[in-house]
Amino acid sequence: VFVRTHQNKFSQALNFNFNQWQNETGFKKFASHFYNQTSFLIERRIRRDGSNFDLNPFSKNNDELIGLNTNFRNSLFFNRGKQYHSTTYSFLINESQNLLSVGSVATKNQSHQLQYQHLVKKSWLFNFSGSTTLTESTSESYPNRNFEIESYQLEPKIGYLFSKNASWDVFYEYQQKENQIGAFETLKQTRLGTSFTFNSEKGFSMNGEFSMYNNSYNGNPLSAVGFQMLEGLQPGKNQTWRLLLQKNLTQYLDININYQGRNSETSKTIHAGNIQLRAFF
Repeated sequence: VFVRTHQNKFSQALNFNFNQWQNETGFKKFASHFYNQTSFLIERRIRRDGSNFDLNPFSKNNDELIGLNTNFRNSLFFNRGKQYHSTTYSFLINESQNLLSVGSVATKNQSHQLQYQHLVKKSWLFNFSGSTTLTESTSESYPNRNFEIESYQLEPKIGYLFSKNASWDVFYEYQQKENQIGAFETLKQTRLGTSFTFNSEKGFSMNGEFSMYNNSYNGNPLSAVGFQMLEGLQPGKNQTWRLLLQKNLTQYLDININYQGRNSETSKTIHAGNIQLRAFF
């Protein structure tokens, strides 16, 4: 079915940078460690009827609404980019509403995120991140796809920097998710893994990761809620790995080789990969 639509978009970004006060004293000296970044985006699609032309993306007229996407993000940085007790707090809200042939579907994600990073003796990089997230989905025609998931995540990570071109990381992640409606599914997930990066001055780069998961899941893993909470993994033990190779063949030509794999206790090993050759004109 073809439906004529009218689409408008509005975006705005606002930055506060107090770094210019770094040579001051007192409160200005303290404030110079902070940087704040705010961004907002709204995109609205309505049914086009004759010569109707609505320029207001904030219009509250929902009778002709077909699609609506809003994104808000605010990040407050301390010692941004310095790797010296660098801390970032972010607040995010993403909402979408779409009218499909089977009815309307609405989703909402709200998240609080905290990240900490500190470099010790120019070689050891300590990271810690934590987040709380609320994910909601409402389907007009499929009630079994409705969910309201609260999740909590903690991830400490230790990295060793061999040089400016090579590093190695070890990380641990704990995650807990609970569906507040329906069958009240729950998930407790632990993840242990390692990753590395290498960049050659001759135009070659390589990075990879290996992770082991342990999923304690209560619910139907084949349901829409189960897929959302498990993120495509299976209950029990899972392993995932990936490898990416990039090489500049000439000034105008490069090649990317991407390989990914996973396995679990209940399914066979899955291998996937692709090769991409890019030319620049």
